[in-house]
Amino acid sequence: MIKRKIDEQLRRWHTTLNEALWAYWMACHGATKVSPYQLVYGHEVVLPWEWKTGSRRVTFQDQLTTDEYSALMKDGLEDLANHRLNALTNVEANKARVARWYDKKVKVKAKPRRSGVEIDSADRV
Repeated sequence: MIKRKIDEQLRRWHTTLNEALWAYWMACHGATKVSPYQLVYGHEVVLPWEWKTGSRRVTFQDQLTTDEYSALMKDGLEDLANHRLNALTNVEANKARVARWYDKKVKVKAKPRRSGVEIDSADRV
């Protein structure tokens, strides 16, 4: 995704890189089924348009007192361990799925046995 974004505007890669990295961090990934931002911080990102338009989530957070907001963030951190364990389970399931697919395609070749090969006295230990 990052390479595709930069390839679209090669001459402005230095300005596009920031946007590409931001998009990567906010996107939900197939292996974990969670965005990297959510794995790190424990909640979804508040997008810039939500601040500008005053979305319901932003309005709710603005109405909270400091203590209520702190308690809400602590509860979110407790849920963070659960999100991370779910992501790990998803990654392990994906690896197992790939291994099963790979094992179907691989054909094991048997090594031919050498018979009658004599060992020199110098090769013996």
